[in-house]
Amino acid sequence: MSNLILHIDTALGKASISLANNDALIAVKENLEMRDQAGWIHTAIQTLLQENNYTLAQLKAIAVVAGPGSYTGLRIGLATAKGLCYALQIPLIAINTLELIAAAAQPETTDLVCAMVDARRMEVFMAIYNKAGEVIVAPTAKIINDNSFEDLLKKHQIVFAGNSNEKVKKIIKNTNAVFLENNYVVYDICNLANRMFLNFSFSELAYVEPFYIKEFYNISKN
Repeated sequence: MSNLILHIDTALGKASISLANNDALIAVKENLEMRDQAGWIHTAIQTLLQENNYTLAQLKAIAVVAGPGSYTGLRIGLATAKGLCYALQIPLIAINTLELIAAAAQPETTDLVCAMVDARRMEVFMAIYNKAGEVIVAPTAKIINDNSFEDLLKKHQIVFAGNSNEKVKKIIKNTNAVFLENNYVVYDICNLANRMFLNFSFSELAYVEPFYIKEFYNISKN
């Protein structure tokens, strides 16, 4: 069965839109200029569909990376997704950025994975998951120091993943801490969105909001 899904990601700086049939990636467009995202995204969606001989009416769902991340980026991405879902009467799939990072890191994870999104100075937005994807530490904002995760690291290997690894690995020197070089990629969004679609993990359009953790975080000022 063909399940054509449009994916929107404006959470961590750059903007991307992608099209997939089930979890098979068809095409991607990206914009690295944060200040231009609002003006770029609708035209880019139309162009992406036209270049691949699809129409909005053929979409079965829209997935959006809903945070944590850039305050402005999250608002742009979710507003676009909600507007299209409402107009097309199709489901919205709201993806938690931390769950996405953790899912992308699963192949490298033997025990626990700490998904992190960079915030100002030594603060991160983070959550810890086990190998099965179950939440061990719920999403929160955390100031990193050399004692961070000490109790867990005594008993577990923790794979750290996300866009804050460069600053965190300078602080945490425990031998049970493993730092991945790569963040999630577009295929990871497609894969998780398809699983959520098949499980009917949809969000209520009237109530869904960006998952900020903390208000008014702006990744461009970090």
